[in-house]
Amino acid sequence: MFKILWVDDEYYKQEAFIDYAYLRGLKLCPFKSFKDGINEIERHFEEYQGIILDAKAYNESENEVASAEGLPKAINKLHEMRPKGGIPIYVFTGQPDLFSSDIFEMMLGDVKCYKKGLEIDLLLDDVLKNAQNLAEIQIRNKYLRVFEACTEKYIGESAAYTLIEAIKSIEVDNSPISYKDSFNPLRKLTEVLFSKLNSLKIIPDEISNGAGWINKSSLFLAGKHDRFSIKEGVIHPVIISSIYSFLQITQDASHEIPEKLNLKVGQYVDEMKTPYLYQSTLYQLFDILIWFKHFIDDHPDPEQNKKLWSEIVQKSPPDEIWIQGEVLHIASNGWGTFRPDTSEKTISILPAIVKQFNLQEKDRIEITTKPDPTGTKTYIDQIRRLPL
Repeated sequence: MFKILWVDDEYYKQEAFIDYAYLRGLKLCPFKSFKDGINEIERHFEEYQGIILDAKAYNESENEVASAEGLPKAINKLHEMRPKGGIPIYVFTGQPDLFSSDIFEMMLGDVKCYKKGLEIDLLLDDVLKNAQNLAEIQIRNKYLRVFEACTEKYIGESAAYTLIEAIKSIEVDNSPISYKDSFNPLRKLTEVLFSKLNSLKIIPDEISNGAGWINKSSLFLAGKHDRFSIKEGVIHPVIISSIYSFLQITQDASHEIPEKLNLKVGQYVDEMKTPYLYQSTLYQLFDILIWFKHFIDDHPDPEQNKKLWSEIVQKSPPDEIWIQGEVLHIASNGWGTFRPDTSEKTISILPAIVKQFNLQEKDRIEITTKPDPTGTKTYIDQIRRLPL
């Protein structure tokens, strides 16, 4: 179903034409004035695949007489938008006298005119054919499975326009672009993707609502988060690797100071002047989106999705054990010897500790211990005197 803007001051009298166009796969969106039609196109240019103008319509409002005065202005304004994509324009009129006018032909330029009541099928055939030839439509058809994720059920319809522009930059546009500036729109799509996973409780709220949630969401899906653990096998290893790699590139490319970045993507792209890193990153996103759609289809229930992960139980450090005993001996080199009350096995006291606590033989103290780095010896960690 293609969306076609239609300007006609009496469109409400032509329900049969509207219905017939709809059956042909064309949804007509009518406006009574050229001004309103142009404003709509300026706001939602990407949504339309064709524009039909009545030769005589209101120029700016219904308070005036319908005339052909606004037609050339509308055509000129629409021609100015052609660098954005060039929506096909058609004139559809019931004024037969206009067809014999040289001035009217000059006004139309390369815009083709069709007669109401006589050339309806011819008009709709051309509108349909040209809509199918638009670059956006061709892109959608070529990457059909990717664009299946661009609905409100998944990442939203607005994401389609981001993808279309990204694909056009490598397949349609001939003018050179700065690929360095093209990574950030792709990265933003992962924000929408992760947000959707959170809404379905696949990613915990505590991760999505916290600082650095994009990177932490990626770590969670990879099973590397320090607080939450996703069950093994829930996310395919290829997707884990793809998401990590995709974010490494796009996060780096979205920042400006090379000396603070690990990969320095922007600097690299500027120096190499090739589209290939950008293309590979875009294609990687395609696989992620196709997987994402199927994953969402398989996991629609938020309550069931909570069972896919669990919070890691944080182990508390063991309680400190204080050992009571006495200072058995202070050697001439400053080393002391501690003997626990419950054991004959003594523990050495570092000279620095002997000096710090001014320890003397037969002093009653208690200590905590810790192993040395090799785990073969035990040292005193903390010390305190016992009351006499």
